[in-house]
Amino acid sequence: MKALQPRTNKNVSRCLRTIVCILCCLIVQPWYLAAMADTLSCAEAGSSPTRIAAVGAPSIPTPIAAVGASSLPTSIAALGSPSDSVNTDAISPASTVSVSNGLTADAAQTADVLDVRQLSERVIRLRQDSKTDIEKRQLNDERALLLRRIFEAVLQLQSAESQLEFEISFTYDAIAREQRRENTVNQIFNAANFAQSGTFGIIGPVADLNNHFVVESTTGVVSTGIGTVLPIIGMIYNKRAKASHLTPPEIMSPYLNGKPVDASRMPPLVVRYLNSSKPGESRTRMEVLNASWKERFKSDMTKKETLFGIDDGKKRSLGYLHNRLTLQWSLYTSIQEFDSDLLSLLNQVRRFTRTEYPLTITKLGTSDAEDAARLLHVEHLLTELTESNATGIEDEHKRGLQLTLLETVLAGCLEMAVASDKCQKELNYQYDIVLAELTDRQSNFMQKLYEVNFIQGGAIGSVAGLLFLKKKINPATELLLVSSGIGLGLTAASFVALHGGWRKNQTGPNSLADFFNLRAEHGFTPLVYAYLNSASPRRADGKTRRECLMEYWNNNKVVTADLRNKRILEKLASMPSCKWDTINLVLNRTALLSTLQEQYNEFDGELLDLLRKGWPVTLARSQSQDQSNNSLGATASLLGVQGIVIANQQMDEKSKLLVTRQVLDGFLSVTADANVISQEVDLEFKVLDRLNRQRDKVVQLTNNINFLQAGTLGLIGGSLGLAGTDADVLATNRISIVSSAVGSGLALASMLEQHGGWRPDRAKPNALGAVFGKEYEHRFSPTTIRYLNAIPTDSKSNLSRRQVLIKYWKTAKIVDMNVGKESVIEKLCVAGSAHHWWSETIRLINNRITMLFDLKGVMRSSNVAFAELLKTLD
Repeated sequence: MKALQPRTNKNVSRCLRTIVCILCCLIVQPWYLAAMADTLSCAEAGSSPTRIAAVGAPSIPTPIAAVGASSLPTSIAALGSPSDSVNTDAISPASTVSVSNGLTADAAQTADVLDVRQLSERVIRLRQDSKTDIEKRQLNDERALLLRRIFEAVLQLQSAESQLEFEISFTYDAIAREQRRENTVNQIFNAANFAQSGTFGIIGPVADLNNHFVVESTTGVVSTGIGTVLPIIGMIYNKRAKASHLTPPEIMSPYLNGKPVDASRMPPLVVRYLNSSKPGESRTRMEVLNASWKERFKSDMTKKETLFGIDDGKKRSLGYLHNRLTLQWSLYTSIQEFDSDLLSLLNQVRRFTRTEYPLTITKLGTSDAEDAARLLHVEHLLTELTESNATGIEDEHKRGLQLTLLETVLAGCLEMAVASDKCQKELNYQYDIVLAELTDRQSNFMQKLYEVNFIQGGAIGSVAGLLFLKKKINPATELLLVSSGIGLGLTAASFVALHGGWRKNQTGPNSLADFFNLRAEHGFTPLVYAYLNSASPRRADGKTRRECLMEYWNNNKVVTADLRNKRILEKLASMPSCKWDTINLVLNRTALLSTLQEQYNEFDGELLDLLRKGWPVTLARSQSQDQSNNSLGATASLLGVQGIVIANQQMDEKSKLLVTRQVLDGFLSVTADANVISQEVDLEFKVLDRLNRQRDKVVQLTNNINFLQAGTLGLIGGSLGLAGTDADVLATNRISIVSSAVGSGLALASMLEQHGGWRPDRAKPNALGAVFGKEYEHRFSPTTIRYLNAIPTDSKSNLSRRQVLIKYWKTAKIVDMNVGKESVIEKLCVAGSAHHWWSETIRLINNRITMLFDLKGVMRSSNVAFAELLKTLD
């Protein structure tokens, strides 16, 4: 028995271990299966989830790729839902982390927002299983429907962005107008103080030379009293100054409303996106955004009075307008993240695999279409479509090729938009947060120094004047010496303040870090990387776009920094080595980022050429203004599909696909034209910024020199006055007269300097010429021209969009030049004999930028009509 006991114990122990293992397996099995599903999905997704896919050849059978979120730092979340039935107010995030039929969590939640979860899963399944003609036809039908839904979301997002851009532009113009007015008033007070001090400074010594001692002392007391009162009045004015004429005019109601900043008037799909939550988040994007607003600005979306509306006719302070602008940018960058999620869904349903393709060289003599096909790796698709178009055979295979072309073009557009959105987010932060804080701090500090200098000089001078009246010469002179010493100290501080100070760098590396290859693994997507490192087909020298940008930055003095210095490049790219930001650094950084963003936008033109070459279409379009009595008919006529889109008529799938193609053509056409205006605005803004800063620096230097000469000569004259000899008193009076005359002259010069200088480079004709019928080197597309010349169906004024803009510029306070005058129009458009190099002033460029922004906003409003037309197809 003792011999059997060890064996029995061993058997029992083995049995118990087996039971424990079985129980553990039963417990772990569901979690293991879920983990395996997630692992398989990540394996199919490819590389890092923070990278956006480059557009490849979707017709090659490849594993389904999952595209991750944008590399932008996100503050709001995405969502998911297990079914197609989605609540428009909020979508439960409970099931968002799951992976269903090849859709990752972010793509699944986007499908729920668009109400196409089941449709997306069917398309993925049919791509894998369809073999018969019926299945292929069904797959093409489902693909076309899903493409329209995603494209509709893109158009709604674009229309929301254009609406916010118009509101942002209006707010920015109001801020700029008020800042110019306050700066002018402050400089008038400064110049007046210098002028009165100079005037009385001459009267006093002259009276002393003529032995009119009482007159001399009295003028000194009066001058110092005025010198004390004027800065106090200036301080009161700055505290109470408010901007006026803020309510948008009725004629611009389709584009501007001035309502409190929220998402209530945005397109429905954008609202659904904001009212959804990111996978793993318990709060919706709107709730996350609102919590941030409550913390930073005391703004609550449930309380309209806290959202900085300007439609009530009241005057508002600069702080109020700045808060409105910040909320608008915050909402703008929040909805931009929808681009990344839409791209993720589109790439997954079209079975696109993210791959780092080898860089290919642009062939000389290639067209934009061929270059886009090369970058998107769909040369074979373009060739096959060209051959199919030549045969004239219409079958399911050709429809599949056309669908692939539309999917590829839209994906390429979205991917470049994501890169542009990242630049935009970085620009907003740098310009509206960092630069605004630095410049406000500098200007306020400088003005405070001026006011303190005037006040101390006035107060001490008044006491000294009273002492002079009491014949206490030496104590009065000593007080003036003390005042001059204090003035010199404050002036020295003013010279230091011209630098602008420092601000701790609180951001991580930006897009420039990838552009300058400062990180081991670049953050560009394969498409963006290949785009920048290849040559444009329009250039014959073979230089890449990256090299061309570097050459442009260096040759045109876009920045004041040495781009060959790696340490400076690291500062511009906000690398960890950059600890502090300065005004000059931020200005250089924003100049580079804005130019890089405009380079991204140029790809839309190549995509448009690819679409037209791969699927050429000739449709009759009306060259006259639309006379359709509804917006749908007007949009159909604009795109040349009025013969296809007939009310209450069921279109076949072929017709629907053709209309989708025309909407994409129109969208890219208007977008390409709007991008040209963006480039012009960017150039004009850089020139304006340079002129403004040169003017402000010259005015500040003039004021500082005035304080410096007054303090220095005051010390010299006061020291001589203490000697008491007749010769020294005579010298003191003469020095005082010279100082006062110089002060008055410098005060006059500072007023003249308010005009600013003239443009350093030659101005070129701009897009305003297309509005006023002047010469313009870039010809807008026929779609854009027809849209601007058409009368909106809901118009109460019976004016075309172009005429509405002109009337707005003539009547609104937003433009301070007479737009009804032909010579003014020629100067604004840079076309005609009235324009000269001396016409390019700060005032003119300010008005030109405002009008170009307005024109771009009206053009981009076409996305609303495009989305409505697309929605009626299903």
